[in-house]
Amino acid sequence: MYFEMAKRNLMRHKLMSFLAFMGIVIGVVALSIFGIIGESVKNGLNEQGDSKISYIEIIPDKEHGCFYFSEEDVKKLDRLKKFNCEIIPILSSDEVIKYNRGRNETMLGLYGLRKNDIIRLTNAELSDTSIGMSSYSMEELGLKNGENIELKNSKFKIIELKDNNNDIIDNLGLDCIISDDAFKRICGNAGYSKIIIKTNKNLESKIKNESMKLLNDKENKATVSNSLTMFSSIIDKLSLFLSAIGGVSLIVASTCIGNVMIMGVVERTKEIGVMKSIGASKKDIMALFLYEAFILGLFGCIVGTIISFTTGYIIVKYGIGLDMPLSTLKYAFYGISVGLLLTLISAVYPAYKASRLDPIEALRK
Repeated sequence: MYFEMAKRNLMRHKLMSFLAFMGIVIGVVALSIFGIIGESVKNGLNEQGDSKISYIEIIPDKEHGCFYFSEEDVKKLDRLKKFNCEIIPILSSDEVIKYNRGRNETMLGLYGLRKNDIIRLTNAELSDTSIGMSSYSMEELGLKNGENIELKNSKFKIIELKDNNNDIIDNLGLDCIISDDAFKRICGNAGYSKIIIKTNKNLESKIKNESMKLLNDKENKATVSNSLTMFSSIIDKLSLFLSAIGGVSLIVASTCIGNVMIMGVVERTKEIGVMKSIGASKKDIMALFLYEAFILGLFGCIVGTIISFTTGYIIVKYGIGLDMPLSTLKYAFYGISVGLLLTLISAVYPAYKASRLDPIEALRK
């Protein structure tokens, strides 16, 4: 009975019902879609990192006054070789390169690596007068393999680093490298800006602990991180932040529902008076208004969730090029449960106000 009466009342006030319904839909979409996209991107990163190889990044602890690692620090980590891991110290600096015969220039992140590390990671052999660049960087700058660029008045011949199966580009993000000797010659030798340890994923935790013991034996000099884990954490926080913004829009939508229902109470004062005069209790009146809110909220949440998943799938699949995992289904639960809860909460006061109307005063209006 309540359901039929609530449905009839919503159909009698189509415009107000539609506006409240759209508010819920938009709120649920805003709440869910960012979580769906973030979860899909995080899942894509985890799948990419599911190989047996792990890259541990050790960086100087700047909060404790350490900005670079010395040769001594690198030698301390040689003890980790008993785990069959590779230790890759990296020099880095932002430098201006000139190209197109000096007519153009741009700033790039430049990295210096030991020659044997370069060969292992890129399958390319760089001399002290050559520079390895990723295909992407070369394409962006309009450069070709074998061309010359100028770096601090020194000429370097470009050697293209292929993108396929290339550790240094795909996993380490180093797309412009020279030998450490060449780096020290033109940029100086302040020290290593970070140390990468390439290891078996099963030994990751043990090597992290060992490396921290070796480097922080006397003072706090280093912090350790896994770039994939750190990036996943950033995505989680960003998704949560954007979903919170969506939650605000859902709260605004629920406020709109409250306003619509209060207007409904005012418009239906005489109707409520008639219902009370023929025996409807306060509980019956409250139940009727809560049913109306429930119907609006349920259908709004379902439609909003369908739109969220449809739009999210299109963005993830065709915009980003990833698959949408089953774990995104939790955002359907979040959207429907939070949306429905807020809708019912927003209807409590109007329902209570309607139930408290005096039937005699209501019939006079």
